[in-house]
Amino acid sequence: MLSTPRWVHVASLSQLTPGKPKLVHAEAHDVVLTRGDEDVVYAIHNVCPHEGYPLVQGVVSGAVLTCAWHNFKFDLRDGRCVLGEEDVRAYAVQVLEGEVWIDIAEPDPEIVRGAQSRALVLALREGRVGQALRAIGRGLLAGARPEQLLTVLAAYDGRVSEYGSTHVVAVAADLARLLPGAPGMGDPDPSGSIERPLTILAQLVDTICMEHGRREARPVPDAVPWNKQTGPEALRAAVEAENRDAALGLLFGALAAGERRDTLEPALFELCADHFTDFGHTLIYTEKVFDLLDLGGWAHAEGVLGGLVTMFVEGTREDLLPPWAGWRKRVAELSPRLPELSGRALRGGPAWWDRVALIHQLLDGKPGEGITTLVSALEEGVPVADLIDALVLAASERLLRFDAALEHDPSIQHGWLDVTHLVTFAHAVRAAQARWDSPRALILLTQAAQFIRMHKPLDLPPERRLRLVAQGGGVAAALDAMRRRQPEEALGVVLGIGGDELALDALERGMVELCLQDHAARPIFAYHQLKLTLAAWEERRALQGDAAAMRPVLAAVRYLAAPLSERRLAGRVQDTLALLAGKVPNTLV
Repeated sequence: MLSTPRWVHVASLSQLTPGKPKLVHAEAHDVVLTRGDEDVVYAIHNVCPHEGYPLVQGVVSGAVLTCAWHNFKFDLRDGRCVLGEEDVRAYAVQVLEGEVWIDIAEPDPEIVRGAQSRALVLALREGRVGQALRAIGRGLLAGARPEQLLTVLAAYDGRVSEYGSTHVVAVAADLARLLPGAPGMGDPDPSGSIERPLTILAQLVDTICMEHGRREARPVPDAVPWNKQTGPEALRAAVEAENRDAALGLLFGALAAGERRDTLEPALFELCADHFTDFGHTLIYTEKVFDLLDLGGWAHAEGVLGGLVTMFVEGTREDLLPPWAGWRKRVAELSPRLPELSGRALRGGPAWWDRVALIHQLLDGKPGEGITTLVSALEEGVPVADLIDALVLAASERLLRFDAALEHDPSIQHGWLDVTHLVTFAHAVRAAQARWDSPRALILLTQAAQFIRMHKPLDLPPERRLRLVAQGGGVAAALDAMRRRQPEEALGVVLGIGGDELALDALERGMVELCLQDHAARPIFAYHQLKLTLAAWEERRALQGDAAAMRPVLAAVRYLAAPLSERRLAGRVQDTLALLAGKVPNTLV
């Protein structure tokens, strides 16, 4: 809808010198007037859209004004940026009887949102972080919903990423929970400030610009008809055959037929049970992605879910590697018994079972012993939620045992990022188990057990493990120790908080904010900090009343406080030298 013009008088033609910009004020608008040939007058906004430098300080040549700050050049006739990144607002001008009038009517917000959406896509494609943030900010000011913008960014990632969705899709879902108005996050700022949503959206922009700059969207197939009865199995077969076009065609057909979470989520959980793919990322992403779509809307579901399905098709199936051979054999033996084992768990478990023994087997038992103990517990009817508690606690303990020296050894391919996945994967198993009503969901527990056990070589030896001692200081001291990268101090102060729920609530909020405030340099480390922090506190709530409930949080505290080797370039050099020398990767897991 076109706005009704609002013409205001700003100057007399006689006040304008050809080729020399003049600043005028029209209500809240700061406008640069320039007189051209034949007394044509141009009017543009005085603020350069790049970094805000006053354009009145610029140089005019013909119908082009050059900003003095970074040499951006703007066509005065329409505000188009002819050298640089983004356009400046141009105002309609009338000269009546020697007097200059400009139209200051605000453009329709829908038009602004559309323009900023196009500007955002351009900025992402060109890898321009600042321009992308400015486009998002202007869109927010024009009424764009931040949760919708999160889905836009996740969909862009899914369309252009080389092997399917990246961490962007999972972090977008996590960030959606932190927006003003989300449960527990308070109401939107009554002042209309966009700082919080812009800070949240910015977390995704740098990764997309760094990883996907100048990368075009991958071709996708047309939708194929979706059959509600046979479609999920057809999708599963297409993924198993690594046929991306067939899998995406079925997905797009399902979306076109109106299928949503109730059909698509269990279909994707089936794929998670078929293979342990891409270091567990497929399950971690699947358990989050539908929350994102439900909140931000399904308008961009093809991009969001298409990227995830591509990841299932093209991701590495680690369960086919030699270290997983024993697991494959055991799951093949268990598969016929899954309905029976699932039924036993639903009938209520024994009065007591030995959780400590299961955790010990997961952490220190021989290969396969943890799964054997897990299956024995299922046979006894131990509730699945209790078994997941044990998996989460074992994963947390593995992170607390991690030998941080490996993070800084360029000859080793393992580091903090590896062990954080143990907790986030176990957490994803809990989420999937709660939402996926299928005996095959038990396979996910065995994946977690295998995943936790195989990381034993990354443990510190017993004599060097952390000896946690509670100390005073409170929440502020704990967060300060994390900022200063002092893990033992941070852990001690957190232990000293004890069961003070108000203080623990403040600690949770503080840790989340730390993740959003450049605590890590590279996005992938920041993303794992956020994902682990959110998962750890959710697990504490799931373990409420358990004496070990703080163990996942302590694991997250240790990671947030740990000195990190983020560049990893020395390791890449060592990998290259080893490859050229004919050696296999130096992996401990």
